[in-house]
Amino acid sequence: MFAAVVAATLGGAILSSHLLEVRRTDAAEVASSWRTLAEVEHVLSALRKAEAAGREQGADGSAQRRYGEAVNDVGTALEQLGTAVAGWPDGLAALTMISNQARLALAALERAQRRGSRHGSSGGAGLEETDAALDHAETGLVELQAQARQALALQERRSARSTAMSNLVVVSTDAAVLLLVGVALFAVRGHLRERERRDTEHRRVLELQQQLLGMVGHDLRTPLNAIAGSAAVLARAPDLPTSRLRAAQRILSSAGRMSRMIRDLLDYTRARVGGLAITAEPTNLGEICRRVAQEVLAVRPDRAIHFSEEGDLQGEWDPARLEQVFSNLVANACHHGAEGAPVLVRVTGKQGAVLAEVHNEGPPIPADVLPHIFEPFRRGPTESPTDDGLGLGLFIARTLVEAHGGTIDVVSGGSGTTFRVVLPRRQHSGWGSQRATA
Repeated sequence: MFAAVVAATLGGAILSSHLLEVRRTDAAEVASSWRTLAEVEHVLSALRKAEAAGREQGADGSAQRRYGEAVNDVGTALEQLGTAVAGWPDGLAALTMISNQARLALAALERAQRRGSRHGSSGGAGLEETDAALDHAETGLVELQAQARQALALQERRSARSTAMSNLVVVSTDAAVLLLVGVALFAVRGHLRERERRDTEHRRVLELQQQLLGMVGHDLRTPLNAIAGSAAVLARAPDLPTSRLRAAQRILSSAGRMSRMIRDLLDYTRARVGGLAITAEPTNLGEICRRVAQEVLAVRPDRAIHFSEEGDLQGEWDPARLEQVFSNLVANACHHGAEGAPVLVRVTGKQGAVLAEVHNEGPPIPADVLPHIFEPFRRGPTESPTDDGLGLGLFIARTLVEAHGGTIDVVSGGSGTTFRVVLPRRQHSGWGSQRATA
C-alpha cells in the first residue's frame, strides 16, 4: 500500500508538470491569436488611411505626402502581421494573398491619383479598380480575422479543459500526499509500539534475570559458608588421616572458588541494577598492589610475582574495591602466564594520576577475543569448565576502574600481555560514596 501511494504521488507530480507545460503552450497560442487579431485590425486601418489619402487632391503636395506615409504604414502593418501568423498552418498563404491585393490596391490608387493630378478629376475608372482590389484585400483580412477568432475560441476551450484537469491532478496529488503522510505515520506508530513492546519485554527479562542471579547468589552463600567452615575445622583436626586432610583441603579450596564466583555474580547483578558502591578515602595504591601480590602468591606458591613501585602513589580511592580489581588482574595473569615466567606488577606515580601495570608472558590473546575481553561472561578459548571464575572478573574490574574516573586497557602480543590501569589521584566529587554502573 505504501509503495502504491508513493507511485501515485510521483505520477501525480509528473502529470502536474506535464499539464503545466501544456498550459504554458496554450497561453502562448492564445497570446499569438490575440496578436494576430490586433495586427489584422492594424492592416485594415492602414489600408483605409491609404485609400482616404489616395482620393484626396491637392496642388501643394500635402496629399501626396500623406499618401506616402499611409503606404509606409501599410507595409509596416503587413510585416507585423506576417510575424504574427508565421506559426499558422495556412498563415503564410493567406498573408501572401492579402499582400498581393494590398499592393494592387495601392498601385491602383497611385495611378488614380496621378490621373487626377493631371486632369483635375477624381479618375473614376482608376478608383473602381482600387475599390475592387481593396475589397479583395479586406475580404482576405476578414477571413484571416475569422480564422484567428476561431483558433482563439478553440484554444480557450482547450485551456479551460487543461485547467480543470490540472486542478483535478493537483487535488488528487494533494490527497495522495496526505494519504502517504498518514500511511507513514501509521507505520511509524506501529514500529514505535513494537519497539516499545520489545524494550519492555527486554527490560522485564533483564529484571527477572538480575533478580534470579541476586537471589541465587545470596542464598548460596549461607550453605557455602557452612561447607567452608566445616572443611576448615576438619583440616585443623590433629588426628585426621592424610588422605582425609587432602580431601578437606580440596573442599576448602573449592568453597573458596565458589565464594569468589558468588561475589562476582552479586557484583555483576548490583552493577546492572543499582551500581557498585564506591567510598573514596586516602589510599596508597602501592600498598594495595603489594598486599594483593602477596595474597595471590600464598594461593599460587608455584608462580613468581615481581613487584616494583616508583614515585608518589597516594590518592583518593576505595581500597577494598581496588583490591578486588588488582586481585582479578594478578590472578588472571598467573593463570594465563607461561610456566616459569614471573608475573610483573609495576606501580608508577605520574602527574595527577597513578599507573599500575600487570604483565605476564605467554601466548597472546587472540585477535577476535581481544576487542571483547572486558565484556561480561567472556572466557578465554583455552579455559576449561573447571577453571576458576565465570568470565566476570575483567568486566567488574573495568566497571570499578571507570567508577574511580580511571581507564583500563590491554595490550597483547609476542612479548606477552599487559593490563594498564590509570587512576586519577582525586575523585571529581571529593570524598564520599559513589555508584559504579555497568
